[in-house]
Amino acid sequence: MDKWTVNFFDLGAFDGADTARFFEDMGPLPVTPRAFIAEPNPALAEKCRIRFAGMPVTVDNLAIASHEGATTLYLDDCLEGSSIYPGKARLNGLAVPVGCSRLMTWAWDVCPRRSAPAINIIKANIEGAEWDVLRDLQSTKAWRFFDIYCGAAFRAEDMPKCTELRRHVKEARRIIAENIPIVHDFAVPTLAYPRPDTSVDLGPIVLRIMETTPH
Repeated sequence: MDKWTVNFFDLGAFDGADTARFFEDMGPLPVTPRAFIAEPNPALAEKCRIRFAGMPVTVDNLAIASHEGATTLYLDDCLEGSSIYPGKARLNGLAVPVGCSRLMTWAWDVCPRRSAPAINIIKANIEGAEWDVLRDLQSTKAWRFFDIYCGAAFRAEDMPKCTELRRHVKEARRIIAENIPIVHDFAVPTLAYPRPDTSVDLGPIVLRIMETTPH
């Protein structure tokens, strides 16, 4: 039997804590784990490269947006709250230019379509840019590329914080309800947000998919 590969797409990785937890969850399983990080803040992307040096992790200093090329990242003092939307609450007035890509352009580039047995997990916490992610998944009809959806983005939790996106929140939640049956909590607490750790254990979910998927 071919060994399964489990791919973790971490959008808005911050310090890489969620990617690190993914590898912990996969540790006991007979799988090959890989991670692909898109982190728009240049300093944080570099920290992730250092943290995961020598591991099967690709780190791209990249914002996920609605187009290819470049955009502006508007900064928050705690860094976790930075956004490509200038109308987001609690930004500090500073900004940096960053490269950007549509979700599926990036995902298909870093992880080509599957032939061997694989499970794709996406985690996104991207401060309003979930609207860009949802529209790209809708236009490319790529919902089934991902087997497991995690994170605040797939509940449209940050869109109401962005003045320019509030009118789209209802539509975003309709798209989510029609296309994503289950959204899992997966956000390891950080120093900036020392909240309770409600992150799901991805291991049993991956095992269930392996056991019920013919290949």
